[in-house]
Amino acid sequence: MPVDVRTDLGDHWSVLRTSGLTASFADGTDHFTAPDRSAAVNLATDDVTGGTPADFLTVLMSGAPDTRPAQRVREPLGEGVRYAFRLTPRDHGRPRHEFYGMAVTAGTAAGIFCTYEDPADLEWARRIRRSLDHAVDTP
Repeated sequence: MPVDVRTDLGDHWSVLRTSGLTASFADGTDHFTAPDRSAAVNLATDDVTGGTPADFLTVLMSGAPDTRPAQRVREPLGEGVRYAFRLTPRDHGRPRHEFYGMAVTAGTAAGIFCTYEDPADLEWARRIRRSLDHAVDTP
């Protein structure tokens, strides 16, 4: 697709599918792909009634790799929180960059996983992570 498109993920969540990515949906995951980069988005619901978004984020991130402070960020999201971290595993014989992001509001979250080859695409991953939106006033 030659232009960016806001894509409905369900449960009032949406994300920006950037130009050049094709979309598909399989096994509860939205996939956006191009030859040199891809993103996958999942939604989650908090099983604990009355918990805070920060508490839910802690549960969602349990077991995540520990990264250096420069490779992670936590930001406010209205009444919720955004969190992201990045890695560059060297397990495929060539550099491959990974970016994991969460947007958490009361009782619900959207998680995104991006992978890309060019380090400059970190800005692309950050942009689509920031585009995760939970519109509470929509039907």
